Amino acid sequence: HNELLHSLAAAISSPQGPQIGSAFAQLSAYLKIYSVYCNNHQNAVETVTKLCKNNPLFNQWCQDRMQDLSCKNMPLNSFLIKPLQRICKYPLLIKELLKNMPEEEKDYTSLKLALTKIDETVKVVNESKRLAENQQKIFSIQSLLENAYKTQLMEPSRRFIMEGTFRDMEVEEHYRVPDASEFEEEGRYYFLFNDLLLRAVRGHGLFRRMHAIHKKKKEAPQATISTPASSSGPPAPTDGSLVATHLLLLKKISVKSASNLVLEIGHSLIGKKKLLLLATKMEEKAMWVDKINEATTTFLAERANVENRKKEKKKLLLLATKMEEKAMWVDKINEATTTFLAERANVENRKKEKKKLLLL
Repeated sequence: HNELLHSLAAAISSPQGPQIGSAFAQLSAYLKIYSVYCNNHQNAVETVTKLCKNNPLFNQWCQDRMQDLSCKNMPLNSFLIKPLQRICKYPLLIKELLKNMPEEEKDYTSLKLALTKIDETVKVVNESKRLAENQQKIFSIQSLLENAYKTQLMEPSRRFIMEGTFRDMEVEEHYRVPDASEFEEEGRYYFLFNDLLLRAVRGHGLFRRMHAIHKKKKEAPQATISTPASSSGPPAPTDGSLVATHLLLLKKISVKSASNLVLEIGHSLIGKKKLLLLATKMEEKAMWVDKINEATTTFLAERANVENRKKEKKKLLLLATKMEEKAMWVDKINEATTTFLAERANVENRKKEKKKLLLL
């Protein structure tokens, strides 16, 4: 920003007249570094909040800084958000400049170009922040799963879409739609991603202990597991409070409305059986049906595009191979023809020389 200040000062005092557009255009290339800060902003805010709560010395330091006149009685978190606000203010500033500048002004075109470049950069930064937040959400879901070592959710192309809790049941293919009273009392947890639907139930910490014991099996072969005592109501959350029961890939899923508040999910993983989910509202059911169908359609379309690109690449490679083969045959035939004609000419010349010698 100091660099921008110097560039603006030089642009305003330019002998050719103000050229602030070029100064802002140069700035746009540097704004992408904001994506790193934006991606970590939420973590920074949470860290400061946690330190203020658990560290009296740090909290006192923050309170003392707030009293400083230069801080204007603003907490540290208010300053942490300033860079995010600043990157969004540049386009607004340039729009105001354009609004109050005649179009025939020499700097108008360059300022408009600068606005386009900065808008594109802001979009890149916002998209980077959105993806980072989405990945953080997937990580938080992963950390809830007791059997996370069997369920790897963190994938570069995976995106979280929505989550919800349903009372559900598994039924045979030919079923009657059950009453609400027949569904399980305890809710099941559903997480929709761009490529799969995850179903989970409340856990007891058992899976984590089983996995820890399995890892130490060689050192302690006689180790045993004690099942936690059952209790009324849901168990208290632990470091892992859910157990994944179904990972349903969207490429093999089907979803439809079964009755008033019930939606039906079919998948090859559960064979001829169906999962029935009981929603609390019609709007909730409709939204889940729409989102699953939309995600499935998008996933299949993207997968088809990938397959088409692979086929096109294969065709191009095959064509290139054929072109190389064709070029090689052309070169070899021309080379053989040239050699043959040269050798034939040499033979004819030797015959003529021999004939001359015989005449002599």
